[in-house]
Amino acid sequence: MTENAREAVGKTSGSDAEADGCAADAVRVAGACGGGVEGETVLDRYFALSDTAGEAPEDFEELVSLFSPQARIFPGRGGAVEGIDAVRAFYREFFDRNVELRHVWKARVQPDGQHFARWAVAGRRSSDEVFALSGCDVAEMDDVGRILKLRVEID
Repeated sequence: MTENAREAVGKTSGSDAEADGCAADAVRVAGACGGGVEGETVLDRYFALSDTAGEAPEDFEELVSLFSPQARIFPGRGGAVEGIDAVRAFYREFFDRNVELRHVWKARVQPDGQHFARWAVAGRRSSDEVFALSGCDVAEMDDVGRILKLRVEID
C-alpha cells in the first residue's frame, strides 16, 4: 500500500457517520451498540486503496488482490461481475471513468462474519463532472479472508 493509502486509512476510516442518522449501525469498534469488531477490516483497506488505485499501479494490484479468484461483485449500478479477471477489468474501467476520488467510511465486521461499511464519496469523472454519492457495502469473505461477494448499495 502506498503512503497515501496508508494515510487515508488513518484519516478517513474513523470519520463520523452521524450525518446519515445510522452511526450506531456504522461503527467498526464494539461499544454500547455491540456487533462491531475492533481493528482494520478488509473494507477499510478497500476504501483506502480506492482513493489511490487509479493513480498508483501497486495500489491497484493490492485492491484486486483483496478479492477471491471466484469473487462476485454486485455494483450499485450495472450487472454483476464474476471472477478475478472480470473484477480487474471492472476496476480498470471504474478508475478510467473516475479519475479522482475521496471516500469517508465506517466499517465493521458483523456478528455473522459479514463485513459492512457505510460510506460517502466525492469525486471527479474523466469528463470533469464532479459528483457525490453515499451508500453501504456488504462483503462476504472466503476461507483466507479475501472478498468472495461484494454488494454495493447506493442511497
